Amino acid sequence: MSYSESFPTQRPIFTLDAANAGRLDSRISYTRSTTGSFYGKDKHLSSENLVGFSNDISQKTLDGVTATGSQTAPDGGTDAYKLTEDTANSHHRFYEQIKTDGSAITFSAYFKYIGRQWVRIRLTDSGGTDRFAWFDIQNGVAGTAETGYSGSTITASGNGFYKVSVTLATSVTSGGTHYLVIAGTGADNSTSIFTGSGADSFAVWGIQVSTTGETALNETTSGQIHREYAPTLQTAAINAPRFEFSASDSASEAIGSSRGLLIEGQSTNLLGSSADFGGSWQIINSTKEIAAVGPDGTLSAIAFREGTNSLEKRLLRYYTGGGGSVTISIYAKLLGNARRLVIREANASAQYATFDLATGTVVSGFGSIESVGNGWYRCQLNLSTTGTVQAAGFTLVPADGNYGNREYAGDGYSGLLLAHPQAENQSWASSYIDSGTSGSTATRAADSAAIAVSEITGFSEGVGTVVYETGGVSSATANSQAAFSLYSSTLANNYTMAGVNVGGASDTSVRVYVKTPAGDQSFFSTGTVSVGDSYKLACRYELDNVAASLNGGAVVSDSSGTVPVGVDTLAFGQRDGTNYLNSNLKRIAIYSEALSDTNLQAITS
Repeated sequence: MSYSESFPTQRPIFTLDAANAGRLDSRISYTRSTTGSFYGKDKHLSSENLVGFSNDISQKTLDGVTATGSQTAPDGGTDAYKLTEDTANSHHRFYEQIKTDGSAITFSAYFKYIGRQWVRIRLTDSGGTDRFAWFDIQNGVAGTAETGYSGSTITASGNGFYKVSVTLATSVTSGGTHYLVIAGTGADNSTSIFTGSGADSFAVWGIQVSTTGETALNETTSGQIHREYAPTLQTAAINAPRFEFSASDSASEAIGSSRGLLIEGQSTNLLGSSADFGGSWQIINSTKEIAAVGPDGTLSAIAFREGTNSLEKRLLRYYTGGGGSVTISIYAKLLGNARRLVIREANASAQYATFDLATGTVVSGFGSIESVGNGWYRCQLNLSTTGTVQAAGFTLVPADGNYGNREYAGDGYSGLLLAHPQAENQSWASSYIDSGTSGSTATRAADSAAIAVSEITGFSEGVGTVVYETGGVSSATANSQAAFSLYSSTLANNYTMAGVNVGGASDTSVRVYVKTPAGDQSFFSTGTVSVGDSYKLACRYELDNVAASLNGGAVVSDSSGTVPVGVDTLAFGQRDGTNYLNSNLKRIAIYSEALSDTNLQAITS
């Protein structure tokens, strides 16, 4: 018999191809009373620098200054430049022409005082008018910016540098702007020409111009601009199904591939102010600033920068949970010389996980990591606690560090970009739940998807076959993840169900479960899968003949059971509001016949 002849000859009487159709059959009832996040097809501009050489000032046009390289930079490197003014009564500056699309542009750079106290930024608007903003780089003062600017800031950084930033509004930019940095004689925006001392100077490093509003540096070294896109963490409206796509690129799944319909149970983000790390978040021996585009495509990520002392750097948050299993999750990306992130419990038990964000791996502890594009990873720590007060701390470790090496001298610049933190009373991280900026917790309601069997032409409750494919088993302790269930809405304990983890915390068996009010009729395992795995299963049911094949494997059968009668509902990814899949349902099909063993194996291989 050929491979193709092993497939069933009849067509299914019902099919949901969630991975390809991208919509639900009109007969399916779907609800979710809150919004919900997911990765769709859309991408966003994740990071940008329109300056081709961010650090190499020798590539710029110099006017009345001499550039000397190999200067110590904010991150401890030696790629900063010193600009020393000559003695002419003229400009003392460097500049570079850039191209923009008319969007608002944000300028940022790092300066260090070496005798010349002031620097002046010039951006030319769409009418050709030069607009200035000055900064005192000796005392860390952001001066008055001319009309059209907003968000003028100056903050201390590593090795004596100050980071300056300012935004020129959309209304005054155009597609041909250029900028200059000018050494000034005073705290004003008018004196562009002065007699230089021949000695005063300042150091400069990390120049960036971006349309995203970010100020976390994207270094450029080749003369080409930097521009990277990433999948967008989107928000689905109330009652809108979430057809999800992969945000990662792995051996088993290409980025952008369809994951199908996301179906999850209710969950609560116990961490308030997840949108801005405000409120009860504590920054210890570190600094934070909104500085980068997060996975949601907005300027939502903070730069968590290490302090220069030799103490442990911490982003700490206490919260109250309900005891039992807890999962902490956060999106993270490297900044500067940092390499790893440690997420650890803040109380005495100190359960932890160490993540190497350079390689995308879990180095130690109880966690998992997933790439979501452009250097961003979702990291999660899975821990258990017996108390009602559960505490979590986020700790940065050095490039060569591990959990036991958290106290080190920081450079004042390096750290992590962080976004969308979450804590849940369960053993896996569900989709992100935005708790806003108010400090309150937030809850995502459960998804509900089902069809009345009366809507399925040719359905017979006593005999048939269900074939399904799901993606990404969520956790080895997410008990009874039901991929489908045929059940009675009026008769308790009257259903046929298949899914993962019916066996408990240490069991990832894929099981078929047939139950009537009289008791268990069939309850058997067809094999096991690993957390994160996709799998296919075909389940045959008729009187004294329940059988299944997992991923084309040997058919497992049970001839002792009675198939329930009176079933009226086919539920997707759940059983009557319980046993949620907490993952993606790719496909499901119902046949009106009990398919043969050969058919079951072929259709799931």
